[in-house]
Amino acid sequence: MALLEPNDILFAQKAILLTPDLSAAARRVAAAIIDHFNKKTGQCDPGINRLVKLLGMSRATVIRATETLNELGFIEKQSHGGKSHRAAYIPNWQLFRQIVDDWDTQMKSKSGPEEVTKDEEKTTTKVSKQKHSRSQKCDVKGLNSATQTLRSNQSNKPFETEQVETPVEKPQRPPDRGRAQKALKNGVWRSQTNFLLPMEGGKQNSRGEVARDAAQRRWELDAKSQGEHVYAAVAEWITPERQHAATEAELKRKGGGFDFIAASMHSERRFAHG
Repeated sequence: MALLEPNDILFAQKAILLTPDLSAAARRVAAAIIDHFNKKTGQCDPGINRLVKLLGMSRATVIRATETLNELGFIEKQSHGGKSHRAAYIPNWQLFRQIVDDWDTQMKSKSGPEEVTKDEEKTTTKVSKQKHSRSQKCDVKGLNSATQTLRSNQSNKPFETEQVETPVEKPQRPPDRGRAQKALKNGVWRSQTNFLLPMEGGKQNSRGEVARDAAQRRWELDAKSQGEHVYAAVAEWITPERQHAATEAELKRKGGGFDFIAASMHSERRFAHG
């Protein structure tokens, strides 16, 4: 399997969050699949029934979402066959990195979301109108493209034009397409599902790896417990260096990881506003 780079799992979840026009169902299924990825073995094969139970979606919705993600190149779906529809999923880490890199470039540019230059507008238009083929670039709905082989020819119909949900699913008020595009355009973050940060280093002994992994999980859960807006803000703010510092703080004291994050974000906000 391809070796993961630091923060690949975090970047995958961030890319899923940033991609416009991805339905709420496909977004949640993608996040769940990424969260099932085993960093040590590379195994990622959650069954459809498990995803249905975890997400509270209908079976048809989950299957359609995995097919959409496969078509877009977010994952490569390798079906094992059988009545359970069990399949293995290979995340496209390169595409996720490219989406995040493109976003970071936009964030660092002097022009704001409402001040897109003519050259940038031309580039965006050119990318979004590329003809799909089995060896062309995968256009991720307006974001800069990353080289990717599509799984099959795409039709002229848009993906996920309708969403089928069952009454079993608990309403989480995910933003609709128009609202999601507006939120992304204005830099407002939407709700994000769990992400599991990859362990740092890789040269520690097994006990150290387990302790660090557990510490990262704790401060992530602490962040999520503060609400979806805080959790999304942390996902945007976090960097490899800040992740390391937060994990070190959590290892020293339970709860110290999120305390470090909150204090640092507050301090930076005060400094930015004078």
